[in-house]
Amino acid sequence: MRGFVFGLCIFVVSLNSHGFICHKLFPLPYASNIIPNQYWSSALPQPGAKNIHQKAVEKFFKNGFDLEPRLENFSPSWPLLGRAPALLTRFGTPTVLKFNSSGSVYTHESLDITRLSTSITDKVFSPVSGSATIIYDQGDRSEYSTSVVIWDEESNLLISLLHLRPANFLAHKNFVKISKGDYIGNLAKVESMVDPAKQEEFKHTHLAVIDAAASKLLNPSNMFETYDDSIQPTVKDVQLFDEHGNILPKLFNGKLDMSVVTFDQDNYSGRNFEIANIKANVKDQRGRLLYELKKCNLDFLTSALVNQDIKNAFHLDYIGNFVNADFGFFLTNASVQDREFSYAFTNFQRHSNGECFLVDDKSGFIFIEKEIKSIKVEIEVFDHHGNKTVFEKIISK
Repeated sequence: MRGFVFGLCIFVVSLNSHGFICHKLFPLPYASNIIPNQYWSSALPQPGAKNIHQKAVEKFFKNGFDLEPRLENFSPSWPLLGRAPALLTRFGTPTVLKFNSSGSVYTHESLDITRLSTSITDKVFSPVSGSATIIYDQGDRSEYSTSVVIWDEESNLLISLLHLRPANFLAHKNFVKISKGDYIGNLAKVESMVDPAKQEEFKHTHLAVIDAAASKLLNPSNMFETYDDSIQPTVKDVQLFDEHGNILPKLFNGKLDMSVVTFDQDNYSGRNFEIANIKANVKDQRGRLLYELKKCNLDFLTSALVNQDIKNAFHLDYIGNFVNADFGFFLTNASVQDREFSYAFTNFQRHSNGECFLVDDKSGFIFIEKEIKSIKVEIEVFDHHGNKTVFEKIISK
């Protein structure tokens, strides 16, 4: 999480005949009335301002550091004690922030790393050896908005650890030589972001990995050797939407959007996360191919150094998952572990490099002709460690 917002999903919901649905924060298909970002996180920077990752790239570049990446040399250790800490949110987890009457959306661009138990020390240790400095998020010098950014001398990547109370020997104005495993600070208080009784439970550091030369964020999920994930993703359903964004109970003629409701888990964290890759095809009752998406990677939704428009990538369906909990200044469902994520895969296409990319919402659909009686949807979803789930569904008129 970044900025001064506890960056787990926060929702506005309405109740209709289909149950609870996320309303407007992620527009439904073909919608154009997205609620403007309110810029309370550096994931959503103030107009004209630089986010914390941009500041880091600029600072290390100006001071002459070698930023040409050597990815094969990157071998980080966990910044918290334990063979593998728990995660609150991962790189790519769809995140909704709700603040007063407005909302903002983005995919989370780091690993939010927390302790497996509050009995474990909240001390934070350097994942790599190199040079460290302090960077403040949008000028806010509170603990929660303070980051220790480290240039890794082996890989030339930048590692940002946000939400820290830095060790006294670190400074904002200069760089300090540190070694892998050195103490660099303590986890910051989450302050008013959650119930005070849950402060210790939700303390975390937001670890981002930056390829400064390419001006992009890298997915850390596969970069820690001891991050265990042997659990297959779960696919709950495939849903149809009409051109106005209404959920359809059966097949209809005309333009349709389709989404897959899915999530992944790892071996330790006990909560739902995003998927990494998706593959899909749709055939009619005669076996004629109506739509095909070859396997593609979803990191593109998150890797940009600055916030990007991804509003037509998702339909969010949180039936039964919403918790109306008032934790003071913010509404948050941070304690809800069983979030589900609905990917609008008819808005995806595969690039030649294997990444997914978004098509214009108006052209991202399948067309159902009158003579089509039913369709068969075949979906494959993958997590970051290659675990795969295959799902099939027949939908009839």
